Amino acid sequence: MVPLSDGTIEVSSALLLLLPWLAAFGALALAATMVGAVLANVFLTASSPVIPLALLAMTTTIAAMRWSDRRTPWRRRTEPR
Repeated sequence: MVPLSDGTIEVSSALLLLLPWLAAFGALALAATMVGAVLANVFLTASSPVIPLALLAMTTTIAAMRWSDRRTPWRRRTEPR
């Protein structure tokens, strides 16, 4: 089994952001990566976690905005937009 690197997770999550029905899941995966980045900046490198916190805020905003769009792509939306 091949371990996943941070870059692989970030690129695959960014690709999920391009698909409206999977964007919430991509944003949640990026948010989990950013939580790890914040913890690494605080405890391992003792550098400022401002940039990972800003990215975390953006990805959680995207996840919240796209949460209602999570559905299978082949089903038709029944409720009006």
